[in-house]
Amino acid sequence: MDFFSVSGDWVHFFYALLGLTGIVVTGESIRKYFGWPGETTRQIIHVATGILVFFSPVFLDSKIPAIVLGSFFTVFNFLAIRFEWLSGMHATERKTYGTVYYPLSFTILAIVFWDQDKPAFMIAMAVLALGDAVAAIVGERVRHPHSFVWYRDRKSVEGTAAMFFTSLLVILAAFYYLHAVGFYRGTFFEMMLIALCAAVLATVVEAMSSQGSDNLNIPIVTAMTVSFMTHAEPAIQWQFTASMLIAAMVAILSYRLRFLTAGGSTGAFLLGTVIFGVGGWKWAWPILLFFVTSSVLSKIGKQRKEHFEQIFEKGHTRDLGQVAANGGMAGLAAVMSYYNPEARWYVIYLGVVAAVTSDTWGTEVGTFFNGSTRSILNFKKVEPGTSGGISWQGMIGSLLGAGVIAASGWMFYNNFINSQTLIFWWIVMAGLCGSLIDSWLGATFQAQYRCRVCNKITEKNIHCTETARLMRGFEFLTNDRVNILCSFAGGLAAFLMIN
Repeated sequence: MDFFSVSGDWVHFFYALLGLTGIVVTGESIRKYFGWPGETTRQIIHVATGILVFFSPVFLDSKIPAIVLGSFFTVFNFLAIRFEWLSGMHATERKTYGTVYYPLSFTILAIVFWDQDKPAFMIAMAVLALGDAVAAIVGERVRHPHSFVWYRDRKSVEGTAAMFFTSLLVILAAFYYLHAVGFYRGTFFEMMLIALCAAVLATVVEAMSSQGSDNLNIPIVTAMTVSFMTHAEPAIQWQFTASMLIAAMVAILSYRLRFLTAGGSTGAFLLGTVIFGVGGWKWAWPILLFFVTSSVLSKIGKQRKEHFEQIFEKGHTRDLGQVAANGGMAGLAAVMSYYNPEARWYVIYLGVVAAVTSDTWGTEVGTFFNGSTRSILNFKKVEPGTSGGISWQGMIGSLLGAGVIAASGWMFYNNFINSQTLIFWWIVMAGLCGSLIDSWLGATFQAQYRCRVCNKITEKNIHCTETARLMRGFEFLTNDRVNILCSFAGGLAAFLMIN
């Protein structure tokens, strides 16, 4: 649609702008008059704004005014926090950028889904407006909540339950409305299945989010889930549902076996749902193989490796950050494969998983045997466990880890080229490349500290309960971020080899 042919939309745009401004001004005025806390104002504005933007595709034909509107309030709210405008609304007990993420999510969804899938856009905004608000209200009103922490912010079981049931009802109600106005055609059973899956994922994401990021995470995850399932064949819908159940069982078992923390188990559930749900067993086996073998290796010889716990930033029980660092790129490759179905994405995916497996196996095997360790930069001897240190035992472990992942995809290589043996070695080399990049970054740019109390070199910025002194590298380049670069390097190496 031409930009200048939507004059009617711009009239509605200004009405919407006045409406949103009126909501903010009215909410702030009521807060001051009744002496309500800022959080109450935030919730009123949250719900009222969400209801308004839910109907935006009804009175706007073009996405241009919607994008302009969302961008304006994203910038305005950021400046309001920065310069303490509307302090009553933005002043909260915890640091949050929720008022920035809210219009930002609206803008992103308008760009991605407005022309392609309005129902996904509208349902996502409805869940954010009502489900998230009810979760916050219930969580704050319960006198003795059952609290938990999956990432940074403390959440309550009661608020999380309210989020799920409200989201489920909101999605079903939204489907009913969309069906009535002709935006969506589907059976009640299909709508119920989609609503259950989307409500579960939205609830999990809300429980994991911190500092107001739920206002960004919830609508994006909800919209992607609804869009995927409404356009999928029934067999794929059932596959996605089954992936959630299997991923949940694996996550719970991993938590019980102390392979993962509570937050790590939640991240593994989301990652498993995406990879298995989108790609099936072909994509699920490699990442599952990485997780199981790496977790078992971490448990083997745990006592022999206890002194390394004072050096490594993270322990053997993986948390949410480690799950995201090791599996995030793999999940992204699976999603990209769905939207751009080319066989090369599977090879890139295997390169990513081979890299993190190679790195993990190399570290676990190398530290277990505690052999002679040398710096990857100059091959001088360094203390075992030092970032950037390599040993021949570790290198063998790295090769074996990459080989296991390459073998897991063996039967599927013929979808890409005829030579299965050639591509097997490409994946092994891509995995080893990612592992070596990880070691090189560990020896150069990863943050390394010296403890002010015991004088040990460590990856931890807090050691012996004191803030450690930065020796080299950059504070922002933590072990998790190095692992992200490792997985990216493995995928990039695989991509370069097949082109």
